[in-house]
Amino acid sequence: MRVLTAVGLPVLAVAACTALGFGVQQLMPSASLGYLPFIPPILVTAFYGGVGQALLATVLGALSAEYFFEHPA
Repeated sequence: MRVLTAVGLPVLAVAACTALGFGVQQLMPSASLGYLPFIPPILVTAFYGGVGQALLATVLGALSAEYFFEHPA
């Protein structure tokens, strides 16, 4: 149960911000948010879960932002 909550908080927080990013992209297609929406879930995860969970949220947020929101040059 502890492992589920240790991994669940960062995954759910990053997934929620990814969905929020998709919503913002639909409303403002020319807006490039980059990594900005992923800062609050990292801070919340660090506050409630500690350093390990914050690092997981950082990695998941960076991968999500790079895959979904960064456009190739």
